[in-house]
Amino acid sequence: MNAGVNFKCDNNVYQDFLEYYRAALPFEYMGSASLIDIHHSSTALSYYVQLPKLSALDLVYMDNEYLKNYVIEEWEGLDDNLKTLAKINQENIVYRFYTAEGDEHCVVIISPEEYNDL
Repeated sequence: MNAGVNFKCDNNVYQDFLEYYRAALPFEYMGSASLIDIHHSSTALSYYVQLPKLSALDLVYMDNEYLKNYVIEEWEGLDDNLKTLAKINQENIVYRFYTAEGDEHCVVIISPEEYNDL
C-alpha cells in the first residue's frame, strides 16, 4: 500500500480471494444483514448486502446517507482481504443494499479519496 500507484495487485490473486469468499456466501454481515454476493471490476469492488426484513418506515430511515455513515463508522470492522486488495489498487469500494424482498434499496460508494482519510 505504501507503494501507491506504483503497484497494482495481481488479478489472479484477486480472483482467488473472490472464489474463496463466494464459496462461503451467503453469510451474516453488518449485524443482521447478509452478504449475498461480491463482484470485482477494474475500477471497483462491490459488496451485495441484503437487509433483514424491515418495515417501510425503517427502510425510509435507512437511506443512502444513513448507510454510508454506518459503513464509515464500521470501516475497520468490515475489513477483509478483498477490501485490502481494493485499497492497494485504489479502487472504489461499493456497497449495494437490497431489501429482504430482493429490490435494490441504495448504493454506497466509498472512493479512495474518502477511505484514504479514514
